[in-house]
Amino acid sequence: MKNTVETKQPNPIGRPTVMTSEVIAKLEQVFAMDGTVEEALSYAEIGRNSFYDYLKINPEFSNRIEELRQRPILKARQTIIKGLDDSKNAQWYLERKRKKEFAQRNELTGEDGNPIQVQQITGMQILNDGNPIQNKEPETTISS
Repeated sequence: MKNTVETKQPNPIGRPTVMTSEVIAKLEQVFAMDGTVEEALSYAEIGRNSFYDYLKINPEFSNRIEELRQRPILKARQTIIKGLDDSKNAQWYLERKRKKEFAQRNELTGEDGNPIQVQQITGMQILNDGNPIQNKEPETTISS
């Protein structure tokens, strides 16, 4: 069952619309692959203004675009689910869907497994062999 959108045309007097059934079919093809508006316009060989003017007259086409853009996502989900009989695919899936339980974790600790020591450094410092040394306060001279 093909889901198409009934198109409304502006005042029939004037320049004919570029939004023919062939153009709409091309747009739908690109959006069904989750393509961008720019890709769809390029493929359908129409301008941005024509496309957005059409959407103003036919707002239900925006809904159609969103429906079409969901197709690749659903297909990808189906493919993943079908591949879950393979243990590597199942592990990959669980690492992403149940991160807390299955995701690989790297924990950082300090020396001998102790907590990492954090030292807050304030003011200007000079490093000498990795050890911070406080700069001396500038001498102030009082002149009369």
